[in-house]
Amino acid sequence: MKMFAVAGIAAGTVFSVNAQVSSGTMMFGGSLGADITMEKTTKSTAVGASDVKMPGHTNWNFSPTFGYFVSDGLALGLKLSVGSSFVKMVTTTDKKTTEHISESLLGVGLFVRKYMAVTDKVYLHGQLGFDYTSSSYTDRDNDGADKLKDGDKVTETSLGINITPGLTYFVAPSWGLDFSLNNIISYNTNTTKTEVPAAGPVSAYTNETTGGSFSIGAGLTPTLGLYYYLGK
Repeated sequence: MKMFAVAGIAAGTVFSVNAQVSSGTMMFGGSLGADITMEKTTKSTAVGASDVKMPGHTNWNFSPTFGYFVSDGLALGLKLSVGSSFVKMVTTTDKKTTEHISESLLGVGLFVRKYMAVTDKVYLHGQLGFDYTSSSYTDRDNDGADKLKDGDKVTETSLGINITPGLTYFVAPSWGLDFSLNNIISYNTNTTKTEVPAAGPVSAYTNETTGGSFSIGAGLTPTLGLYYYLGK
């Protein structure tokens, strides 16, 4: 009887976790990432040389996600992406004013994710994603020795297909810690539009570039996320 009781408790524990990836379950969560670069100072012993400082900057991304399990271990979902990333630094001719140029990012994606149990708390998953992303920034140009003005406005849109492997660890029956290797295999098509403002006798004009890329491991980005699984 004791053996049956122990077996029953163990089976109940496994079932409580397996239920989180069973048909009808919903998952809510997402990931938050940040890449912080500290200020850098370059010193030189050359005669007349002065210290050169590069202010620090932060790249960040937030991706809220919703998924629904259409069958055991198979989820369909929707995710959003909001973030910004550093493009370059510009400095006035007199070296007194420095500004960062950062692009803003907004994206939406659909995904299919398959879970495979390793233990009662650890699952491997493979995800196929379809993403649309738009990013933009406005360049800054020198306008005299001590001022900067708006320059080219750059907008890029991208459509992509990607395969992402990962691992989910259930720290509690309804909470999963998610580790993914984004874009281990990816294909993207993109369009970049550059709006050049008028300058003197030259009128404003627009350049548009289209292209695509395929990569295996080149755009690899480790991501950590947290998800809540709401069962039936």
